[in-house]
Amino acid sequence: MSNFSERKRLAKNKRQQAGLATLIGGLMLGLSPAAFAAGTPANTTVTNSYMLDYTAGGVAQNTVSNVDDAVTFTVDRVVDLTVTALGDEIVVPGAVDQDLIFSVANMGNDLQAYKLRVMNHASDDFDVSNVQILTALDDGDGVFEPGADDGNFSVLDGEAITDDLPTDGLIWVTIRSSIPSGRGIDSGAVGDVTLIAETLEPSTSSSPHSPIIVRDAEGTDRTDTWLADTSGTAFEMAKQGDHSATNSFQIDMPQLTASAEFRVHHQDGIECENLVGPSMEGYAIPGACVEYTYIFRNSADVTTAENINFTNTLDTTLKFAMADMSGFNGGTIEMPSFEEDCGLTDCNIAISDAALAAGDVATLTIRALLK
Repeated sequence: MSNFSERKRLAKNKRQQAGLATLIGGLMLGLSPAAFAAGTPANTTVTNSYMLDYTAGGVAQNTVSNVDDAVTFTVDRVVDLTVTALGDEIVVPGAVDQDLIFSVANMGNDLQAYKLRVMNHASDDFDVSNVQILTALDDGDGVFEPGADDGNFSVLDGEAITDDLPTDGLIWVTIRSSIPSGRGIDSGAVGDVTLIAETLEPSTSSSPHSPIIVRDAEGTDRTDTWLADTSGTAFEMAKQGDHSATNSFQIDMPQLTASAEFRVHHQDGIECENLVGPSMEGYAIPGACVEYTYIFRNSADVTTAENINFTNTLDTTLKFAMADMSGFNGGTIEMPSFEEDCGLTDCNIAISDAALAAGDVATLTIRALLK
């Protein structure tokens, strides 16, 4: 092979290598991570073009490009959503307007509306009634702040279809209902409530609020729909455009009991009206100071006993000395005056409108002089 032929072959190889390097460099730029970032909106047109430059014999040649015929495709629609239950609620039988809180999040890449449904369970202890669905739009921080940053809840009437929700948007859902009462609705009973959210076409669609249209487009210049949802409960299946979660109402009834104790505080009746006076005990003889202690217990797990009213009437053989209550939340106590003769007037000691938290103990101490 002549030197000229060898130089020609080497120059051709160099041009091919240089052109190849330039072309690959262009494609690498076209495959930058930003072009494939998660969350690219549906219907976005993605364009990829290249430019090829090279020289021949040290002379720059015309640029080769596909700018006028770039490779394009349209981002398909992803339908995905998540329904989340915020936690169970403790209730008492017969309670009304009791709330369970859920959230519905648009995890897809397009604007969507949702149809909400509420399901009672057949395998639990009771069903709720008078169900209402209320919604409020989250302000973007994913923190439940009703009446503040998330605004006030509004009732969804009719088919309970939400406003359009953008991608990464979240709405709070309140399921408000009434708790039954009667046989079998005791402490420990559970009523499960499931919220199902079905994805609908948005209000801006040509078929607003219709079930999701799964397009079967041909080629790359039209938008398909990919159902990416998982299953939350047995009430729906994966890849159907819906999701669900379950919350529960749990019955916890106040278990309020009262017991009484008696003793002779002081045989001689000394310091009968003094709450902190020492107890000398002794015999129940005329003139002695006797003491009654009433003990109240709320053995519920969570629920406070409220509006507690209690009245004790002393025997006609006594004169009232003092009364004191402790351990209650709030409440008032009414009593006779010191040494009032219970044989002449009714000596009533009454507690009104008190409350006792679950697991707490309260006492009422009454002392009187035996005539």
